[in-house]
Amino acid sequence: MNFQYKVLLLLIPIVLASLIPLFIWSKKKNKVNMKKFIGNNNNLQPKANRNIIIVKQIILIISLVLLIIALARPQKGFIWHEAKTAGIDIVIAIDTSRSMEAIDVVPNRLIRAKMALLELSSQLMGDRIALIPFAGTSFVMTPFTADYTIFEQSVASLNTEIIPKGGTNLKSAINSAEELFNKESSNKILILITDGEDLANQGIAEAKKVAGKDVQIFTVGVGTKDGELIPTPNLSGGYLKDRNGNVVKSRLDEEALKNIAQITGGDYRHLSSNGNGILQIYKEKLQELEKSSEQEQRSRIPIDIYRLFLLPAVLLLLIEFVLIGRKPIKKRRILGLLFLINISSIFATPGDDAYKNGDYVKAIELLKKEKGSSETLYNLGSALYKNGQFEEASEQFDLSLKKASGDLQKQILYNLGNSYYRLSESAKDLNDKIDILKKSLNGYNGAIEIGNKDPQVQKNYDFVKKILDELEKQKKDQQKEDQQK
Repeated sequence: MNFQYKVLLLLIPIVLASLIPLFIWSKKKNKVNMKKFIGNNNNLQPKANRNIIIVKQIILIISLVLLIIALARPQKGFIWHEAKTAGIDIVIAIDTSRSMEAIDVVPNRLIRAKMALLELSSQLMGDRIALIPFAGTSFVMTPFTADYTIFEQSVASLNTEIIPKGGTNLKSAINSAEELFNKESSNKILILITDGEDLANQGIAEAKKVAGKDVQIFTVGVGTKDGELIPTPNLSGGYLKDRNGNVVKSRLDEEALKNIAQITGGDYRHLSSNGNGILQIYKEKLQELEKSSEQEQRSRIPIDIYRLFLLPAVLLLLIEFVLIGRKPIKKRRILGLLFLINISSIFATPGDDAYKNGDYVKAIELLKKEKGSSETLYNLGSALYKNGQFEEASEQFDLSLKKASGDLQKQILYNLGNSYYRLSESAKDLNDKIDILKKSLNGYNGAIEIGNKDPQVQKNYDFVKKILDELEKQKKDQQKEDQQK
């Protein structure tokens, strides 16, 4: 069993360490107060069932522990989910040479570049991204991926010691990036992040070569023209020196970076302390590019089991409310509990209200403006489905599935199956129709695997399976006829 929010489990010992002494102190204080009030007249002492009071306290502690475990979002096992994403392929080549430790950009050149890349990652949707660090040589640290968590982890681990060979070899970086691209790629985008000091003086020549292979290089300059000394990490307060003992000063070479970008039909931006040239390039130059062919993305969706802890916790709280210690149960306590259980219903958004009222066009407009929680994305997908926009609906269901948990996962997978089936009805090409119906089956099958017991799910699965089998048979027959011709 895994927990998505493990840190919350630290609350368990805190709760135990707080409540147990509190109960003991409360018992002693009540006894003292009662003695002050009635003196030694035991006949006036209320008859309290001490065993029930102890049981109530134990139940309260156990229920709180179970609630904390549920909040930590326990997960066990996973299901595979396949989805197609359309986007562009972007290679990020980032300079990790010693000059990137200069502090003419706050906090330093490399850290500022890493911060900018993490900001870029948060804006990507469907695009594949790769990471190449370079210094005196280069290597592919992260191949093309649409899993931005992996990319962000790689970015976070970058440092100036990741490549032992010193220097700044732009040729090596450009060459490594060019080898990553497929010949069929409609767009070959390289974002080159560096201070521009090409010590091998081969960057421009290599740019001319890859320009003939349709590679576009967008350069991002880090640093200042005035330059800055390069700190030496091993010497406190020291700076890097050359062979003659002179202190080395690293300067941004904007002209070289502009030439590289111009040669390949790209563009140049400056990455300053308070700006993000990388994000500017993506928003102004890359988002409108033609998307590459769709890529199959296979992701693991963890199965949430928090309800196994939440339901017993709620039941125990109900029992604790019902048990009578010294005072009879009051109606307001039950009403209070019901309020706590249903409190989430008062937070419905305008988009949710529009959806519930059947105004799907308005719901789509409002939900697109709201924060992308799993419930909002699911409601947006449902509104799109009701409005006949099945392709967009399936995309929203895909996004919501990555954030959802519990019963919502079951419903999303079921609706994914429905969306893909309805989408298949408009597919004219036989192969396209078969591919879409396979996605529909995957949705229904995923819902069944994680415990969706709605009989309609199995009926839909059997129905689509029958259609798919017939189409695949039809495809084989056509292939035989074509071979005979």
